Amino acid sequence: TGWTGFVCIESRAIEPLFEAKPVYEICTLLADKLGLKDEFTEGKTQMDWLEWCYDQGIEAGADLPATFDEFRQTGLFKQTDDHEPSIAPMPEELATPSGKYEVFSKQAFNISKQWDLTGDGFVPDDGLDQITPCPVYYDSFEGYGDPLREEYPFQLIGHHYKTRTHSSYGNVAWMQEVAPQQVWISEKDAADLGIQQDDEVIVSTVRGRSQLSAKVTNRMMPGVVSIPQGAWYEPESRDAATLGDKSVLDKGGCISVLTSMRPTPIAKGNGVHSNLCKIEKA
Repeated sequence: TGWTGFVCIESRAIEPLFEAKPVYEICTLLADKLGLKDEFTEGKTQMDWLEWCYDQGIEAGADLPATFDEFRQTGLFKQTDDHEPSIAPMPEELATPSGKYEVFSKQAFNISKQWDLTGDGFVPDDGLDQITPCPVYYDSFEGYGDPLREEYPFQLIGHHYKTRTHSSYGNVAWMQEVAPQQVWISEKDAADLGIQQDDEVIVSTVRGRSQLSAKVTNRMMPGVVSIPQGAWYEPESRDAATLGDKSVLDKGGCISVLTSMRPTPIAKGNGVHSNLCKIEKA
């Protein structure tokens, strides 16, 4: 494992097209409309703020090029620390209720007794959501031990894609050509299902169906498939079609058609990587 840190300054490849603007400029224009431009910018341009941040690092003792101009010429500055790994010293007090490392969390135990995990309308009273004071394994919803696997045998996860920022740029034809929206499936599972590279398939969960092509790869473990998140919803029929209507076939490879709105027990976060699905040739 390398102990390498880096800091870089980006430069534009081309002049902005049409009305495209950097985020800082957009925020500055919004602040101006709100009458807060001077308070927001403090009289600094985006480059001024970058230099200010750099100078703060120099003042704090960071081992960087002496001047911001020198750093800009370098573009990317990396530094490797060759020291041996070490265990951090025990602080006098940790940010836990006991001030110590906790194997048993009394806070989590109290929450498990006090919270109604089915009270938000999205969690059925099936006992599959738990809050445990110790790190233990249990079968959660649409996991390995779920009886639903008899009909939906594959674990469906999602991943970020190199041609999109979430759903942004999902409608750019050039990007779609470079990296088409595909479900990634292992070579073994594809062979068992008679699926070959680029075959059109339909992925189904209890919530919906989506059609896209298959990417057969040894980068997926058997039993698990993955669909890149962010593809645009394209219902086969747009007449009264709504996201969540599982009778409508999505032909855009939109993983949101397939995922659950069931939140995670503690953080109430987006638990979208637990989905049981089946795959059929279209």
